[in-house]
Amino acid sequence: LEDDAWMVTAIARNWAMGQGITADGITPTNGFHPLYPLTLGAIPYLLAPDNLAFGFTANLLICALLASAVMWPLWHLLKHWMNWQAGLFGLILYGLNPTLVRLTVNGMETSMALLMWVTTLLVAVKIDPKKLSHNLGLAILTAAMILTRLDGALLFASIAAARLIWAWRAKRVRREFPML
Repeated sequence: LEDDAWMVTAIARNWAMGQGITADGITPTNGFHPLYPLTLGAIPYLLAPDNLAFGFTANLLICALLASAVMWPLWHLLKHWMNWQAGLFGLILYGLNPTLVRLTVNGMETSMALLMWVTTLLVAVKIDPKKLSHNLGLAILTAAMILTRLDGALLFASIAAARLIWAWRAKRVRREFPML
């Protein structure tokens, strides 16, 4: 496993034990993606704070469950863009890819981030952009995605750019073809 997995685990454990956001139990730390270690990653250490092996194994199990949960929004996203056969093929490629398993079941935020990315993308393509409630829901999901991993801001920028282009084109079409 990556060295960062041990750092995320230490932060989650110290957070669960009430020592704050710290890797060594003393000095405050930063430079990590906060949502996973401060939520799901801390749960095993609330149950057994002194059992490091249990906590790390439980975190690997949580990551495996999150990585498996990616298949649901991925299926719907692929069906939306292509068809159900392509969606099934994509799920098979995702589920049986040993590299993706190694990268997501690692005790870090990667599996949660992937789930948030795919879910956010699915919501962005499925919602009605004219409804305020849909846009607010997307904004909340996007904020959680960015708290999961900061590079989620890149997906947010892409979604925002696509929305602006859509709005500009819709306004232009209404101006050029008023009968529509």
